[in-house]
Amino acid sequence: MCVCVRVCVHVCLQISKAGLLVAIVCFFALFIKWLIVNKGFNVSKINENGPLQYLLFAVTITVVSIPEGLPLAVTLTLAYSMKKVHTHTHTHTHTR
Repeated sequence: MCVCVRVCVHVCLQISKAGLLVAIVCFFALFIKWLIVNKGFNVSKINENGPLQYLLFAVTITVVSIPEGLPLAVTLTLAYSMKKVHTHTHTHTHTR
């Protein structure tokens, strides 16, 4: 596998993992705040800006973060490839 492809895959995976981590942290932070405000797990208020909405926020953050890594990874891969091409001396030879 080409080095630039490995870099691309690595960057995509890191961004996806970071997005998933942020989604989990946001869900638990909002859920704990909801528990404190409602003084416990009040089942009657679960749909009124409660855990179900927080779960939807977390899913949205995760779904949005996965494709966000792709354009960045492609840009980095192209930049890396261009740098690699320019460093090779055989690309700078003149043909007649």
